[in-house]
Amino acid sequence: MKSLPETGLKSFEQSMLSAEVHVFGSVAIAFGVRRNLENGTDEIRGIEAYLLVKDNGSWKIASQTWDTENDSQIIPEYLLAEKNLF
Repeated sequence: MKSLPETGLKSFEQSMLSAEVHVFGSVAIAFGVRRNLENGTDEIRGIEAYLLVKDNGSWKIASQTWDTENDSQIIPEYLLAEKNLF
């Protein structure tokens, strides 16, 4: 595994562009579009999804997955709408 200096990554920022959360009882699904800014100029967008369960009054992440946007896989506009943004 390479260390950060070997990868050329000098700085990293992440922000949420939009998020949508659906809750039913003790189960929730959170789906968000994120933007990473690497080295101040390289923008990378992607989708993150979480399955959450409520256990003794606290929300726990049961699973998480993500995928990154690329030239053949563009994030659709309807997912970029600012709804339920934290």
